Amino acid sequence: MKKLILYIVGAIIFIPTICQEQDNLHILLLERIDKNIKFQKTEKETLLIDNANLNNVFKKYNARNFIKSVQNAKIDELTELYEVHIIGDVESFAKELESLQQFKVKRELEIFEAESCPDPEPPVNDTWIVNKWCNNYALELIEANCAWSVDKGNSSIVVGIADTEFKTSHEDLVNQFVHLSGPVTDEYPHGTWVAGCCSPETNNNKGIAGIGYNTKMAGYRVSHIVTQSGKVYGSPYSAIMQAYNDDRPIINVSWTGTGLSVSEAQNIVNSGIVLVLAAGNDTNSTCHSSIADIPGIINVSNVNADNEHGPTNCARNQWIDFCSPGYNVSTTNDPDSLKDYIGVWGTSASAPFVAGTIGLMLSVNSNLTPARIENIIKATCDPLDDQSSYPGLVGAGRINSYCAVYHSEPLNLTGTLSGDYERYITSLNNASVNSGTVNIKAAEVTITGTFQALVGAILTIENPGSFSCP
Repeated sequence: MKKLILYIVGAIIFIPTICQEQDNLHILLLERIDKNIKFQKTEKETLLIDNANLNNVFKKYNARNFIKSVQNAKIDELTELYEVHIIGDVESFAKELESLQQFKVKRELEIFEAESCPDPEPPVNDTWIVNKWCNNYALELIEANCAWSVDKGNSSIVVGIADTEFKTSHEDLVNQFVHLSGPVTDEYPHGTWVAGCCSPETNNNKGIAGIGYNTKMAGYRVSHIVTQSGKVYGSPYSAIMQAYNDDRPIINVSWTGTGLSVSEAQNIVNSGIVLVLAAGNDTNSTCHSSIADIPGIINVSNVNADNEHGPTNCARNQWIDFCSPGYNVSTTNDPDSLKDYIGVWGTSASAPFVAGTIGLMLSVNSNLTPARIENIIKATCDPLDDQSSYPGLVGAGRINSYCAVYHSEPLNLTGTLSGDYERYITSLNNASVNSGTVNIKAAEVTITGTFQALVGAILTIENPGSFSCP
């Protein structure tokens, strides 16, 4: 077997932007060293400690949101990890805690902000996309209907979403979640908005549609606080690691950071998991620098209904992989609020459209690696209408879900070939070129069985860099 693979490699960067509204909050990753310490869960799935000395230390430093990082851990180093939020002197807390010889502080996690829309509003012309009462430009722009003509996904592919609260009682989400875990801390429906951009129930005569169609979701709640000004702070680290532990093939993180070390991020991608990250809601944002050079980690910025990036005022830098709709897109809202569907702004919405698309890609071809997925999407992007205004700052353009799904499926050529062929992945199996010229455009070509080209016949194979769709 001979295989020719041409890859396009992208880079991603992160520099966290932390506001002053955190009230001296610290998030610590702890490791339990005393296996005799006992816990019990509260109604919100945080933990209570059955130990007076530990409780006194926690109380002294206003500890809150104490959780086990990963439930039923499959990897030894994740088994005894815990997360806790404290207010106050972190060095003194660590010293007092470790003096009890029951926990040690593994490291302090950076604090990130949920990339939420600042002012969610009802979508244009009210609700219900299926009745054309609701803004549906996002699915039209990425050619969702054409993507579904190739594949509608399947329920065995599950997108893990690391976020705040998930209102799974919503009529468009009630059948879409296969798993829900993590603590319920300050209630905030950011996770509900993100889920509604990824894979709400589609073709069910209710509400809106979603690019993921038959793709399912697993919600991993992030322990967080909401300030009086509406800012949401926490670290998605534990939620991401739980999704990794649970072998979710796609993990969506709509936060300004992950809390992952470089080795942890590399391990996640090496295991076959794609990380889809929100690039940030500020033109100067450069999110996710610590895991910048890892292929298969995708950094997504924003585009509006006119296929323009500029008016979104979201991240633009050399580390953006590409853009996706996220400027007044319709999504699911807290069903206990006045409106079941709203319009949201920001890269929080852009990322899950990509995650849902990847669900369709994996349904077409389960052998795709994270790096190949990233490369296929880049190679099939459409140019932005204002791309020339931001040279090198908006990545490959705007995702075209149809082209990405179409080119994920290998083109298998057998027998006598003639004419022109174009597919990102092409396989020649017992094929021959007997006369004339055969042109194959592909980034990956696999030759199996026998292959021959007769005297006078010509076979050309080239990677055009970008791929169109029929």
